[in-house]
Amino acid sequence: MKVAIYTPAYGKSPGTRYKVDMLRKAIMRKHEAILICDEDESILRHAYRHLGPSLLNWHSTWERIGKRIGNTILSADPDAAVLITDISASAIPFLKKNGVRTILSVEDLTPVWLKMANPDPFYAQLRSFSKDADGIITVSEDLREKLQRIGIPSEVAAHGIEKLYVNEEEAYERRNKGIVILNSGQVEFEEERKAFEISASKILEKYPIMSYSFGRHNPRLQAKFPQITWYNYSSPEEAIPRLKECSIGLIIRFNTERPTRLFYHASMLQPIVAIGDRWVSEVSEKKLGVAASPEGSLEALDRILEDYESYIKSIKNFAQENLLENAYAPLMRMLG
Repeated sequence: MKVAIYTPAYGKSPGTRYKVDMLRKAIMRKHEAILICDEDESILRHAYRHLGPSLLNWHSTWERIGKRIGNTILSADPDAAVLITDISASAIPFLKKNGVRTILSVEDLTPVWLKMANPDPFYAQLRSFSKDADGIITVSEDLREKLQRIGIPSEVAAHGIEKLYVNEEEAYERRNKGIVILNSGQVEFEEERKAFEISASKILEKYPIMSYSFGRHNPRLQAKFPQITWYNYSSPEEAIPRLKECSIGLIIRFNTERPTRLFYHASMLQPIVAIGDRWVSEVSEKKLGVAASPEGSLEALDRILEDYESYIKSIKNFAQENLLENAYAPLMRMLG
């Protein structure tokens, strides 16, 4: 089967790129997979942020978006399509009419991401356009339950992990080589910038930090924290040989369901200091690390290091549970 994966964001969104790359690798184990990235990503991201709250409540807007996405996908002549993001559901009726098996992948909900005052009209469109999908996957049990309340059935397919890049012994040894803290994602929102600045100020009192140097806040952060080692590789995979030497991951993420970088750190057996909202409960419950406030980030690091081997074991179990074959089993069943 020829499967097209459509994503409106890729090159400028490391989290989405990781998710899409893992999904593609999972599909390629059984089918042919082709990646279709929107060429107007920068324009679309700008329009999404600034015009989305007013335009995405209208059926006519969804129809226009869906026809555009659908025609782009049909040009590749696929047997099936996996649509990334909730808005891509707009293409489902168009693709189904043209005989394409269609799966929707929902990572976040747009009304939450854009903080829409009244999300009901958006959810009505999402429900209408997604009802004929051959399957819907989402990234967490919490998001599956939210979709169920909206009237949209789905199954959980986590972001996934291709393989583990270190073993337990290598992970333990990092503590003896010198502790380094890794922030592997961009600082995207103002709330995250403030949290990063507080956390970094605390952590740098005791431990060095490596941080991804991308995003609109990056010039300001680099100027404020020249002592941080800033990096930027062309892909997450290219970065791993150096980043796997870091001891603990720092994830600062708000308004998201399940950060992709949680799985990225797990692939390197790096316990997590989790700063954010609803997603941090999983980190605490599964002992993947410690949920903390920005002010408490240094204390959280010390707690992890005091029981480092136990946290390594827990995050290794999590990583093995989310290897591609396990993570994407629901999607592979939907594709048939």
